[in-house]
Amino acid sequence: MDALNIKRITKNSKKGITSVKATVVFKGTEDLTESMKFPLKEHSSVKGAIQYFIDEYKKKGINDNEEGDIQAIEDCFSKTVIEVNLTRHPFGNEIEVLFKARTKEEKTDLSNRVELLIGTPTFKKILNQLHPAFWYFVQERQNNLKKEKELEEREAELNKREEEKLHKQPRGYLKTTAKLVGKATDEKTLFSLPEIMPESGGNFLREVISRNTAILGNYLLQLWQQNGGGELVINNLSPIAEIMGNSNYEIKIYLLYLGGYVYPIINKDKDGLTLTTEQLFKVKFRYNSKVADKYKAGNYTEVGSGLTKFIKDEPIDSIEITPSPLFIKALEGEGLGNVLVVNDKFIKLALSLTDIAYKILTYSASNKPSQKIAEDNLVKHLGLEKQIKTQGRPRVRATILKGIQELQEKEHIKSYSYEEATGMYLFTYSDKYVKHQDLKKDKKLNL
Repeated sequence: MDALNIKRITKNSKKGITSVKATVVFKGTEDLTESMKFPLKEHSSVKGAIQYFIDEYKKKGINDNEEGDIQAIEDCFSKTVIEVNLTRHPFGNEIEVLFKARTKEEKTDLSNRVELLIGTPTFKKILNQLHPAFWYFVQERQNNLKKEKELEEREAELNKREEEKLHKQPRGYLKTTAKLVGKATDEKTLFSLPEIMPESGGNFLREVISRNTAILGNYLLQLWQQNGGGELVINNLSPIAEIMGNSNYEIKIYLLYLGGYVYPIINKDKDGLTLTTEQLFKVKFRYNSKVADKYKAGNYTEVGSGLTKFIKDEPIDSIEITPSPLFIKALEGEGLGNVLVVNDKFIKLALSLTDIAYKILTYSASNKPSQKIAEDNLVKHLGLEKQIKTQGRPRVRATILKGIQELQEKEHIKSYSYEEATGMYLFTYSDKYVKHQDLKKDKKLNL
């Protein structure tokens, strides 16, 4: 008894493609073991599956009748049929086998040809192997692909939303960090501070800051805006430490450098650019009553400067942080103003960079997307005058170009060049991390 019968055949022709649909009724169920061995990944289409089973028949050896059947199938598939689809009915053992063909034949001739094709014993055997195992695995694969697609679309949407979330960075802070970031020679390491007594005359001026300290400042400006302004209260340093890739103690040290000293800040007034010395942030370390009672006598070790300190080896209850008034005004559009950057993404980029690349990032972000600047001026804005004297201009130039190349690899810099004859740098940055107003026209942004 045949494993299947042809119930009906329908045909249709549209836009040069003739479709012949055969409703096939399977009798009984087959052992799924052999069909489960079918290499689905390599032959995921029905047409590919049929070809696979034909090849398997040939390997095992075929008789004359089967050879004729297989020849007819292969001829039909190679010359006529361009696609085969299976559709399972919600009842019984019926499956519709849809053949799509591009042919000059009349619909009647094609339907007759397909009826003869699927009526051959060999083709029935092949179809029977597709049911129900192949159908089951195709369905599972389609479901998995659908789920994967939905997950990819959801992830892409989340990434898009994350990218569209923006905050402002004060241009004054960007220009200041571009100039001041470097390695401080008067510190044992960038991650430690000596236990400091109040300095004579209250001289807390510093003219260098570590890259990570500067980046923490970038991140605090983001958090301060997300918090709605006012005073940023931090009760747990761990989330910040995780973003920064540091320990909680190292974050406290960075906070000391941000709030414990004054720095030359670049700003703008009605007469032009100005330099003033200010704390970058005001930082307060607060302790609970137990710690306060413990040290009523004042016998404790302080870490920090006269402007900002914390008690060594004691848990902090909270930290209160406020940006410099100059930066707050810049965020409101005064002074040098501000530039929009992508939440977290800008910070993660900064953390991945070398010192020179970070300096160029913050300097470029504080300006228009397309910039042309003389080497002497760029050296001044990046605070590299001393390096010119000690290392020589060619070496410093090579360092700058290396930093620009690094930013191009990270897709911040779109293009750049250096003109040897004129000593001019030309570079243009993208909108991947910085959304300058010249780049954000006609784009919907989410603040």
